[in-house]
Amino acid sequence: MKSRSHGAERRGGPGARAAAGLFAAAAAVAASSAASAQSYECTPAPEAEVRVTQVWHRSNRCVPIYIDRATSLFGEGEDPTLVQESADVWTSPGCTDLELPVFGFTDQRPGFDPRSDDNQNVISEVLTASDRGYLPDPEALATTVTFHNADTGEIYDADILFNTAVADFEDLRPGDDCAGRLDPPYDLRNTLVHELGHVLGFDHNADRASTMFASAPVCELSKRDLTSLDLQGLCDVYASGQPSRTCEPASSYGSFDRFRGQCDSASSRDGGCQAVSGTAFGLWWMVVGLWPSVARLQRKTNFKTSSEIMNSSPSSIRSF
Repeated sequence: MKSRSHGAERRGGPGARAAAGLFAAAAAVAASSAASAQSYECTPAPEAEVRVTQVWHRSNRCVPIYIDRATSLFGEGEDPTLVQESADVWTSPGCTDLELPVFGFTDQRPGFDPRSDDNQNVISEVLTASDRGYLPDPEALATTVTFHNADTGEIYDADILFNTAVADFEDLRPGDDCAGRLDPPYDLRNTLVHELGHVLGFDHNADRASTMFASAPVCELSKRDLTSLDLQGLCDVYASGQPSRTCEPASSYGSFDRFRGQCDSASSRDGGCQAVSGTAFGLWWMVVGLWPSVARLQRKTNFKTSSEIMNSSPSSIRSF
């Protein structure tokens, strides 16, 4: 089903969550992993005193995914099959025990509240003005927002936003005469598999064949499947039975476990909300997008927008 939508909002971030106390200050961050021995790339945690890259903790090897009920991207039948099949591209290789189960549809919007036990990793689209605040560029096809520990790079939450304000997405069939259409769409699965790579902490790389290459033309299907480079990253970072090991790991991820074990929490959530207590921690949110394959946008393919959200105590959140 072809999806068209105009407009943009959410359950948190620059909108509702900002009202709840998340204050953001935008900063540009250049993507560079030259010091890494791997040719795949991992997304940096820009405010860490010692350079580290983002990753889900070993106890979060199962990352639950939800679909925003407000989006029309996946049809009116509310069938999560396309999303699960896209997630399986990252979890089916035998080298990893990573899981990305789709828990169905939700009324939550993208965003993160560090005081809540009910944060969800949500797939949605740009529906409100505050959603557009997450876009690193208004022409970005899609954006993944990760909320992570500023010191260690541990990911606590990740949300995906499709920019349906500027692009049409469709679940294309191989062999379709997509390019012959008057207004050809972008492939939904192609874009989703790429964005799920960002959810896992992978950054853009320079291999044009890679799922994690930074731009995509209309009708492209190649990002639906991982290349050997993408598989190398997956198998290195999320090796089965091993601790998660990103390109530049933190020396320690500490004992703060409030946002770990998310699949267990999702299965048994009782709707309660607790106050953050004990160790203070820093939190950043970062946006990484996918751009159309247009020459004038190529200079921006490694551009990211970040906003720093530092909370120094359970009752104090401040921005810099």
